[in-house]
Amino acid sequence: MKTLLTSFVLGCTLCGAAGVARAADPTPGVGSILLTEAVEGSHLVRKYLVRNAGDASYEVRYRIDAAQLASDYADNSQDLSDLDSFIGSLPNDELRSIRRIVVTGYASPDGPQRLNERLARERAEDLVAYLDNKYELSKSYGIAVEAQVASWDDVREAVAASDAPQRDAVLKVLDSDRSDAAKQAALKRQGAVWNYLAADVLPSMRRVDLAIEYAQDRIVELRTRLPRPKPQPAPAPAPRRKCCCEVIDDGSTGLIVEMPFPGVDWE
Repeated sequence: MKTLLTSFVLGCTLCGAAGVARAADPTPGVGSILLTEAVEGSHLVRKYLVRNAGDASYEVRYRIDAAQLASDYADNSQDLSDLDSFIGSLPNDELRSIRRIVVTGYASPDGPQRLNERLARERAEDLVAYLDNKYELSKSYGIAVEAQVASWDDVREAVAASDAPQRDAVLKVLDSDRSDAAKQAALKRQGAVWNYLAADVLPSMRRVDLAIEYAQDRIVELRTRLPRPKPQPAPAPAPRRKCCCEVIDDGSTGLIVEMPFPGVDWE
């Protein structure tokens, strides 16, 4: 099973905390939605809903000439367990929503073309029936069904990347202008070669792929430290006088005394 997740994330490093990611950069990424904004102590706290896109893929194998799923064949047991965990988590995950489900059936190129086309389609429909019987998936989400028969070019690619016996001779047959039936007949005449293909190459082409595209949102919290106000200079002290009054004229007619003004600090 493969799972990929791409996000329209914020331009900063996020750290998870109780389902909410926190960061210190105040700039949200493309696709994010501001939910709340508030001052907490010395920080401005903004919460955003950030949009993510992801996909999960699963593969189950089918036996040769068969279109019925066998949970005990190949690695099917593990893949079906992983699939069960993913689908089982959907009802409790309010931030994840399914966008698209595609089921593609495959058949290997050996054998009659018409039979292979039917097998590929029936395998895809068989897995859809399994999903509906267990999860009612078609009722909740739309499922696209596709079918495809692998080609001998696909076999060639696999052989070229392998250590198949008489590898060069096999590639020579597959690169020839012979018909597909003639290529298959020539390969079957080479016992060791055909045994290798039958055991290590062709089985992987008898399968069904399940691709699930979904949206996975996250709530991201951004904390920005508020600027501290600059300290204001202390007010200049008021002028101080040496006494509460001052004689400014002691002429023969009497004294003229200057009295303090309101707000003046006297010594």
